[in-house]
Amino acid sequence: MPNFTITRQTEPGDTYGCTDFQTTQAEDTDAAIGPAPLDGDIIWNIDANPGFVVDIDDFSIPSAAPTSATQIPGLYSTWQGGLIPAPILGVVMDQITITRIKVTIYLVPSVTHGITGTLFTMPSNNVSVALPISGCAELTPEPV
Repeated sequence: MPNFTITRQTEPGDTYGCTDFQTTQAEDTDAAIGPAPLDGDIIWNIDANPGFVVDIDDFSIPSAAPTSATQIPGLYSTWQGGLIPAPILGVVMDQITITRIKVTIYLVPSVTHGITGTLFTMPSNNVSVALPISGCAELTPEPV
């Protein structure tokens, strides 16, 4: 049984499907950062269940490699390639608190995070992808 949950940060103006992980987009719309019809940086939160903590160093994307951005152990990691499915270009993980990791999924290149590739344009067909995240939360340490 998982000891953490993953939720999507919802944005005003987005049209969601049956779950927050589904959105409705218009054909030929380009992904962009900031207020845009097609969100180019989708945010998920990995939250530890009560009694657990999450550590960014315990989470990764299987077979993906760090990007050229400077990685900061315990605080910041970036991933590209490997099992990251198209149209996702890269993934950034930020340690927010001991119980939350922010995961930003990029559909656009980002010089800041060393994510390269061609921005995503919504095709005429539905697009469905599954992003594999490997990791585990740990029991909250006992106070000394």
